[in-house]
Amino acid sequence: MAARTVTPVTITITYEMEFSGAGSGWTDITADVRIEPSPRWNWGITGSQPTDLVAAPGTFVFALDNSTGNSAGLVGYYSIDHTNARSGFDLNIGVRVKMVYGGVTKYKKYYLRSIQVVPGNLGRHMTMCHASDYMDIAAQYKPRSLALQRNQRGDEIFATIHGDISPAPANTSSTNAVSSYPYALDGVEADKETALAIFQKLANSGLDRVYVQGDATDGETLVFEPHQARLKEVTNTVNFDDDHKTFQTALSRARIINVVDVGTPIKSEEGRIDSEIVLSSLDSNRPIIGVGETVTVTMDYRDPDNPSTKAGGYSMLDPVATTDYTANSESTGAGTDLTSDIAIVATFTATRATLAITNNHATLTAYMTALQVRGIGVFTQGKIHTLNEDATSKTTYGERLVPLTMNWQTNVNIADAAGAYMLDQRKDPIGHIPQFTYVANNHDELADAALAVDISDRIGITETVTGISSAGGEGWWVQSITMVYKQQAELQVTYGLEFSEIFPGYWQLGATASDDLGVDTKLGFL
Repeated sequence: MAARTVTPVTITITYEMEFSGAGSGWTDITADVRIEPSPRWNWGITGSQPTDLVAAPGTFVFALDNSTGNSAGLVGYYSIDHTNARSGFDLNIGVRVKMVYGGVTKYKKYYLRSIQVVPGNLGRHMTMCHASDYMDIAAQYKPRSLALQRNQRGDEIFATIHGDISPAPANTSSTNAVSSYPYALDGVEADKETALAIFQKLANSGLDRVYVQGDATDGETLVFEPHQARLKEVTNTVNFDDDHKTFQTALSRARIINVVDVGTPIKSEEGRIDSEIVLSSLDSNRPIIGVGETVTVTMDYRDPDNPSTKAGGYSMLDPVATTDYTANSESTGAGTDLTSDIAIVATFTATRATLAITNNHATLTAYMTALQVRGIGVFTQGKIHTLNEDATSKTTYGERLVPLTMNWQTNVNIADAAGAYMLDQRKDPIGHIPQFTYVANNHDELADAALAVDISDRIGITETVTGISSAGGEGWWVQSITMVYKQQAELQVTYGLEFSEIFPGYWQLGATASDDLGVDTKLGFL
């Protein structure tokens, strides 16, 4: 894209809400969205460090006309407690931005999280709305039924995680990762860790990325991107040539990394299919169950040799009467044996068993006198640390350390390669463009770019004053996107950026013979 004289074009922006519930249709509210304050929406990965891998919740902030000037002609149309309140206008409903240009449509979906009515008869009569995208759902939802995963790739684990989130994302996209993990999700505590935190563990394990993109149908695609995807991409989606409104350049010590400390867990397994070990038992506070009652008990898996240490488990066995549980009419066990009157329905996750225990005896209260669960245990016994550092960079710029825990990566060689890769990319100062802003409706090609570019697309930038150029194939990864729809129908687009690889273009060893290692070819990280 060469620099162009401003030739304004029209990008059609509309706003829609799901007043009748998810999946029941969208209603155009554009006539009621105020131009001031300007509607603003963003999404993507905040930051550009090598460990910035998972998107933060994106936001959409806008104001609705709450005066007689709105589409209904009613004051209080967007006040939830008002008699004139619009039907279906409530927290948590879907809201999305629709952008159309040149026959292309793109949506970005959010969920209404905050409604703030500006009060006062002489006030501006507007309602401020704050919405968040699907990453906010992941930040709030705590998965309940994740099972321990064995010998699974990152993309397969991603599918397991998002499959346990409610509501599910409208769409998902993933690419097969190269390597797999012997164990994953074994350290995840059911009902305690959010899906976003679990995505972060997944991403840390392989330097992969998880984020949400807009799309042409629903405005919501949850993406898993293995780190190899960026290594192999050498083509810029769009090239900007002096087309910016504003952009920043920086050469900062804060971006230098000359020491990388990577921690990988030491894991062991105990028990086999025919000789499972006890992973949890209740030696006290055992349940008392009334006649016909059901009591639900949760039991965390623990290392039998170190009961204070939690563990993972798989191939769990349904509790067996007498072997795994006993019951009696007396807490001491001296009364009537009620073991045969007990029914247990067990649900197992990666780190916990949930037992629904029913007393089927007609007249006697049951005291559980023994209760345990068995399976194959997976135990974490500390970490191995690999250290990569560059003495010259440390001397020149001072120590700049980045720690990384690869939660489910047990291969020390891979962890060491990841550390070496991060060091190689950041030990020397590199000119950085943290942000790039342009006005999309200033030209046809800029309007096309606004709808085409999304998170993790690669763009080229050439700018006369700074001397920055993409002529040699250089590129920048789009980490985040912010759009502001201003007066005079001006759509301002800002990309948060990360510089692409210094040597673009990677291939898997053995697949291609090309160039000299250490000269114009270098090792990536798989």
